[in-house]
Amino acid sequence: MKSQIQKIRDTVELPVTQQSLYREYGLTPSKGIVLYGPPGCGKTMVAKAIASQLLKGVKLTNNSFIYMKGGEMLSPYVGAAEASIKAVFDRARQNYKKTKTRSVIFIDEAEAILPRRGSRFSSDVDTTIVPTFLSEMDGFEGNATFIILATNFLGQLDEAVIRPGRIDLSVEIGRPDKDDVEDIFNIYLSATKTNGSSKELAKSAAEILTDARKKDISGALVKNIVEKAALIAIKREATGKKAEKGITLNDIRTALTI
Repeated sequence: MKSQIQKIRDTVELPVTQQSLYREYGLTPSKGIVLYGPPGCGKTMVAKAIASQLLKGVKLTNNSFIYMKGGEMLSPYVGAAEASIKAVFDRARQNYKKTKTRSVIFIDEAEAILPRRGSRFSSDVDTTIVPTFLSEMDGFEGNATFIILATNFLGQLDEAVIRPGRIDLSVEIGRPDKDDVEDIFNIYLSATKTNGSSKELAKSAAEILTDARKKDISGALVKNIVEKAALIAIKREATGKKAEKGITLNDIRTALTI
């Protein structure tokens, strides 16, 4: 994710580390970022990393880092979803008044609560939910809050939410390529028991996986394969017989089929 991380650093870190230059050039820090891409590829992980960087040195509380799922904010009762949105921003507003530090609001599955208006034929509630969110977001002054949205479907988010001046940076967290898969395998294999070098095993495992599956590879899938392979190795070692110890390449191959 080198290119994505650089974009995020430019948006998130520069306004904090170069505040005087931002003022000299008349720039206003971004209000937020949207991360989009297929499931299991690290959007939530990146969002948490952004929050960690923004809140470095700040005591993490439920008000400094506010995590919500879009689907959980919906309600069959008229006005309840709008009240949930207002409550989230009220918490951030109170935190800023009390601590003079920004809050990070992270909304996962954002398309559920901030859909493109007019896209749902079964209800017109969206016509009040999205304006409520926009009103609350625009009501914040200066650098008091930072909003992170995560979605699998960027095209389903309302255009007014992700227009320039609001959440004006969209970063695609896409599927890993072969080298990425090797890196991810190495991360998980290094943290467990392997038969031989975890680095060499990761390289061979990446070749097997990318040859076997072309379209739906994700970091979550790699983690699942390693967990399955570890279970196979545990069962083998638990027999007490003289058998190979640690995850082997054959264990990885077997894990791919179950």
